[in-house]
Amino acid sequence: GAAAFVGATRETGQEAELEIIENSMIMNNTSIGEALLESKIADEPPTKYVRVLYGVPAFNPYEP
Repeated sequence: GAAAFVGATRETGQEAELEIIENSMIMNNTSIGEALLESKIADEPPTKYVRVLYGVPAFNPYEP
């Protein structure tokens, strides 16, 4: 199963602006909730409007 899932409320195109979330988690060691928040603050559509987190926002895949 998945520990967390970032979904979209509608069609967004090919991996639209997911690199903001990925880079935040990998480079800055943030939780998935913090990474999603940073992507919404970056004000890059469509991520700002359609991304939804299903799971625990405190989840960090790089911490045991």
